Amino acid sequence: MTSVRDIKIKYISLFFDKQYHDELSDKIMSLIDINNTAYTINHNGIFINLNSINDILLDNIYNIINDNHIDEDDMVDMHTSLKHTPIINDEFIPTKDRIQCTHIDTFLIDLSKQHLTI
Repeated sequence: MTSVRDIKIKYISLFFDKQYHDELSDKIMSLIDINNTAYTINHNGIFINLNSINDILLDNIYNIINDNHIDEDDMVDMHTSLKHTPIINDEFIPTKDRIQCTHIDTFLIDLSKQHLTI
């Protein structure tokens, strides 16, 4: 199921894929700096993992872009209905892990089981 958060992330990504806007980018970067959000910079530009930022910051970035909307045809419509996909309940069957132990490992395990009396 597509969440509203996912739609906002797509909206923001599409905005910067289609156009670059200095004023909006400066506003967004100041928000990111204020919130101490991690990003990387290289010769291709600035990269922010939108999936890792908190919801409040994501909403603020979305609102900055939405309030200063430039080209509505290229943007995702936030009022589209969300697609509902059925939830599949896969049954998880736990099994014991098999660990390969060396002779030193088994010796240490045996020592850890002993009770010491002083």
